Amino acid sequence: MKKKFKIGSSMSLFLASLSIGVFSGGLAVFYRFLLSKLEVVRNDIYSNNSFPRAILIIAVSFILGIVVSKLLKWAPLSGGSGIPQVQGELIGAFNQNSFRVTVSKIVGGAIASLVGLSLGREGPSIQLGASSAKWLSEKFGKSKTEEKLYLTAGAAAGLSAAFSAPISGLVFILEELHKSFSKKVVAISFAAAVVADVIAVGIFKIKPVFSFGMTHVLPTKYYLLIFPMIILCCAVGKLFNYSITFFQDVFAKIKLEQDLKIALFFAFVSVVGLFYKDILGGGHSFIENMAAHNYNSFLLLIILLLFKMFMTSTSYATGTQGGIFLPVLVLG
Repeated sequence: MKKKFKIGSSMSLFLASLSIGVFSGGLAVFYRFLLSKLEVVRNDIYSNNSFPRAILIIAVSFILGIVVSKLLKWAPLSGGSGIPQVQGELIGAFNQNSFRVTVSKIVGGAIASLVGLSLGREGPSIQLGASSAKWLSEKFGKSKTEEKLYLTAGAAAGLSAAFSAPISGLVFILEELHKSFSKKVVAISFAAAVVADVIAVGIFKIKPVFSFGMTHVLPTKYYLLIFPMIILCCAVGKLFNYSITFFQDVFAKIKLEQDLKIALFFAFVSVVGLFYKDILGGGHSFIENMAAHNYNSFLLLIILLLFKMFMTSTSYATGTQGGIFLPVLVLG
């Protein structure tokens, strides 16, 4: 039987949710804001390059890959999406160093975004929110039980900040982190998630994810196409799951030092960016461009789908700081 979290008065619960929402949510919002600015910089870097400039970009990407590898060695629990690490923290399997994880996640994720690895911000934002909330609980001298409550609320605030979706933040911590219902968990997590969303929209003026408008209603004659679309998406999802594990195994079997493997992959991504930069990154702008423009070639869409899947699977296989939720939305 799971133990229920215990915390003091309603006022202390309110103050905790407010502080977590501001601190953890604010940090995740900053990370989202940073990645959005770096996406613009990346597009400028990969545009209109001469041969000497292209060589320079590849060389710098190689060096940045080494930097990311060093960060992963400095803070091993900062790699990947970060969600398994948060889950492990809640059950006592991990004890993350909040400062190291936060620095490595932000710097490594920013570098990966700048170079163009096909990784998302959802998982990192959750881990950033949880790590910073853990730091708060340590500063306030909270018990281990209350620390887990802070971690949970921080994770909800992080997801809310990543996608401007406070309800999604609440649902995530109930379904994925706790798999149970607690009034206090719901209260502090949802309040922190709402505060994080207010910071994202009200202070940083960040629009909700995929904020393109719908100008037409789907004609009823196309409704039957929804069913084959569902089957196709399931097949793509199954293929993606296989692709993720396959390239993780391939990356592990390569007989090179980790620094060199990651650096070479970063250089490879920069080469891809020099030829077709739109396929790089998490894919937020790519989806909005698809919504704004017609792709009349079915073959082109299939090629983009498979190549995006390859870039996402290989990027994630390196263990670099970044998640796959946003790239999976692109695949869908």
